[in-house]
Amino acid sequence: MKYSNYCSYCGTENYPLLKYCINCGSVLKSMRIKDGTEYNDSDTFFTNENLYKLVNTELTEDVYDKIIRSIRDMGLMNLKRYSNEPCLNKLIKLGRQYSKVEYDKADGVYGYYNYNSIYIDNDLNESMKICTLIHELSHHLFSEIFEQLIMYFLDTRKTDFIEGFVAYMLIIDQYHKVANEYLAYTCEGYFSNNIAKDYESVVQILAMNNLDSNIVEQMYVLGNSIADDVINILKTFFDENFLKEMAL
Repeated sequence: MKYSNYCSYCGTENYPLLKYCINCGSVLKSMRIKDGTEYNDSDTFFTNENLYKLVNTELTEDVYDKIIRSIRDMGLMNLKRYSNEPCLNKLIKLGRQYSKVEYDKADGVYGYYNYNSIYIDNDLNESMKICTLIHELSHHLFSEIFEQLIMYFLDTRKTDFIEGFVAYMLIIDQYHKVANEYLAYTCEGYFSNNIAKDYESVVQILAMNNLDSNIVEQMYVLGNSIADDVINILKTFFDENFLKEMAL
């Protein structure tokens, strides 16, 4: 990347993907671009040049690993955990490292994820709140990986437009929605052993849409592959006792 992220409080230069300053811990609110283009609307984003970059820019294993580590580091910055805290409280703290976490009542669902915000039904018991939080946090990390890939391919910083584009792509496009839900259920099952819902949302998407079975299979592969990366990110924050507590 050809740009740097400068802390507006102390002026320290930070790696572009960090959320908090490595020197003073302040939230990184301002980014000064060096030799890069910022995309804030469809006219500048949807160009033939950018399409060429998205299709032809090589993504090496080293670059992808750096993106995953950077996303992991976002969660580590200023995260304060205490051994005697309930499992749910620890998970909420972790979730708030990445997005807003709130309680909200939504008919027919345990929780939902919407544009950097996680909402959980407060009427759920603690076990189901834990399962739901893992599920929705996995959605957020899936979106974050896509956003960071676009940032790398186009050599730009994150903007509201890029976040909105990824959110739209993962919600509106039914094939990507399959991958997104498949990933979230896979991550939820890994940490909580909760298989009761049996990929319910994926089944509903397939039942409501006439989707090409070959592309659906590709989305299963995509969702399962990135689920491994999301699981590895989350495992950073969970010691053995924590994992046992979450295995409901």
